[in-house]
Amino acid sequence: MKHKHIFNKIIQLILKDIAKENGYSPQKVIQDFASGSMEFVVEFWQKIYAIYGEQYNDVYRCPGCKKFELDFVEHNGSIADFLEDEKH
Repeated sequence: MKHKHIFNKIIQLILKDIAKENGYSPQKVIQDFASGSMEFVVEFWQKIYAIYGEQYNDVYRCPGCKKFELDFVEHNGSIADFLEDEKH
């Protein structure tokens, strides 16, 4: 049975948008984001929050197929709180 990652396409589009806005190649932003770089995290969550609100607060990359997925993890807290903390 094949597993699915329903948010991979939107995450890829958001990361490509971030790349364009910051003058980087999409490959660089996607690779940096996937490897855990914090450079684009705030911008990524601002865009996710604008689309989905508080529905998701975690993103991961499947180690098997290398696709991204969004999730909600109770102990991660609120994206709005995270974004507010990043302003200060």
